[in-house]
Order: sequence, then structure tokens, then C-alpha cells
Amino acid sequence: MSVLDHLSSARGHSDNSANIALAERLATSKDRAAVTTAIGELVAHMQDPDRRRSGDCIKVLYEIGNRNPRLIGEHHAALLALLEHRNQRLVWGAMQALASIAEQRPTELVAALDRIVPAMNGGSVIASDAGAELLARLCALDAHRDAAEPLLLEHLWQCPIKQLPQYLEKAQRCIRPDSLEAYLAVLDTRLPECTRESQAKRLQKIRKQLVAG
Repeated sequence: MSVLDHLSSARGHSDNSANIALAERLATSKDRAAVTTAIGELVAHMQDPDRRRSGDCIKVLYEIGNRNPRLIGEHHAALLALLEHRNQRLVWGAMQALASIAEQRPTELVAALDRIVPAMNGGSVIASDAGAELLARLCALDAHRDAAEPLLLEHLWQCPIKQLPQYLEKAQRCIRPDSLEAYLAVLDTRLPECTRESQAKRLQKIRKQLVAG
């Protein structure tokens, strides 16, 4: 039986329960040969003409990435190719998968930042969220900090204020003493933009954590 037969669309499901169950099985399977074959088939159908099937495939892949990123790292080129796709479901799905493999394939992702940044700024909230995660993970790696940190800071300056607390929380893993002031400048300057008290309190809590180190 093909792995495609286990997708939600193939099983007549309107939700992602079958896709998530499939991702969990593949991520934990000890049969590496079978897993490699199944993942290869999913990758081959990421741009399937059937939009439900292609959406299911990318869903399974990024769910695998969340659980066992090493299993999808070698497919970084195919995932990057989706960033220019007209189907936004594939774009933000690919961005989530790429974020999950940032530590596995940092050199390749840094080389593709000129493709990643436009996709994360393309209008999808999910792509923006995943892009912030991807940049924070790259920034946490000393060898790639110089390439990723300016882009992460730019993203913090430009993102909608409601997303800023979440993105700063993602960034905390990579903030060093020599860059702390740059992040505090973003936080302090944008704090008055908050339209909800909960947003402001969340930012103030993050500020205390950053200053405390």
C-alpha cells in the first residue's frame, strides 16, 4: 500500500487526524528503509495537481519535522522550491518544515535566505511565524549568527504588534549580551503600539527576562 493511501484525503477525512497519525508513525518507525521510501513519495507529491493531496503531503512532512527533523533534512531543496508556489498552503507548510530543519541544514538555509525572507513576508501569518522561528534557530548558531540576526531584527521591527511578543520569545534563545540593546530598542520603541493590555504586559515580562539574563 502506498503512503498516499494513508493521507486524510484518501481516507475521506475532513480533518488532519490521519495525517498526524501517519507523521507520528513515520517519525518513530524503526524501519528506516520504509520510512525513507514513504517520505520520498510524500516529497514527490508535494506539488500534486490534487490540492488536497498536496496539502496533506506537506502537512505530514512538517509534522515529521516537528518530531524527527533528521528524517526530512535531505529534502531541503524540494522544500525551498515550494516557497515560490502560488498555493499559499504549500508556502507556509514548507516554511514550517524548513524551520524544523534549521539546525540540520543551516548552511543550505543561510544560502537561501534571499528566497526565505520574501516568502515569510508574503502575507501569511503562519509563514511569518515559521520564518521568525527559522531565523531564531539560525541566529542561535554561532557560525550563522551574522547572516541571520539582522534579518531577525528587521522582522521584529516590521511584524504586526500582536505578533511581536511571540517573536521575541522565539528570539530569546539567541540574544547575547552584545546584541541585547538592539532587541530592547525594538521592544521599547514598539511597546506604545500595543492595543491590548495583555500585549503590553507580555512585552514587559519579556523585557524583565531579557534584562535579568
